[in-house]
Amino acid sequence: KACGIVLSMSNVFVVTDTETMKRDGAVFDLAYKSIDANGKVYGKGSYLITDVFKGDNFPFYWDKIGTYFKHVHNGKIVPLSMQEIRDRYNDHIADLFRAGHTPIITAYNAAFDTRALGLTSKLILGKPFLKYSGLSLMCIWHYWAMSAPKTFFSQYSEAGNLVTSAEAVYRYEFNKPDFI
Repeated sequence: KACGIVLSMSNVFVVTDTETMKRDGAVFDLAYKSIDANGKVYGKGSYLITDVFKGDNFPFYWDKIGTYFKHVHNGKIVPLSMQEIRDRYNDHIADLFRAGHTPIITAYNAAFDTRALGLTSKLILGKPFLKYSGLSLMCIWHYWAMSAPKTFFSQYSEAGNLVTSAEAVYRYEFNKPDFI
């Protein structure tokens, strides 16, 4: 049992990541990959949420927008409406339940990603993103912080805090200081 989550062989971790817009914090990019503790993949998706590109609302990393167009062109990201993406994500959760698995929503900063998805779904559809209540939530950042070596060092943010983003941790853990 870890942080209130009972870990078992039936667990499937739905590792989820989002990217958001500057003005309203709406998610424009959602990706997930479902894996078990042995690394077996149960499903994945990568979507560009077409409903959020309206007016003067731009992604936080606007300089990377060209990369998204390339990914769409190459079939790595599928542009769909929020309703279609919500349906696909929740259908995947239902499939995991039907197969006897226990899905656990997992993200590097789980509170941020789930809050942003909920906000986006409410803004666009007027309803929550997840159709299921009571799902377990696991924050990868929290687990890493509990086990982080005392020798961990990274850059400092403008606010003077140690940077512990997924990229910074990856640079440290895999000794790749130039990783972007």
